[in-house]
Amino acid sequence: MTIEENAFGAELRRRRTAAGKSLGELAEEVHCSRSFLSRIETGQRRVTSELAQLCDERLDARGALLALVPDPSFERISKTVGVRGSGPESW
Repeated sequence: MTIEENAFGAELRRRRTAAGKSLGELAEEVHCSRSFLSRIETGQRRVTSELAQLCDERLDARGALLALVPDPSFERISKTVGVRGSGPESW
């Protein structure tokens, strides 16, 4: 998992607990299992943009959770062209 994915999970947990929702309650609201949502919060699973959107709406995050979702197209492009870094040392 990347730092961004861990950041999403940590922020999701922070907002969920601040809203007074249990893991099971939020999981039911966003139509996924409690264990799957737990794995996202702990960085063991990747969040989809669709699930992030639902969580953002249910927790009234106003886009803050969506902003933490890693762009999957960048990862795909990076693997294809072998991008490792952006500085001169990686050229």
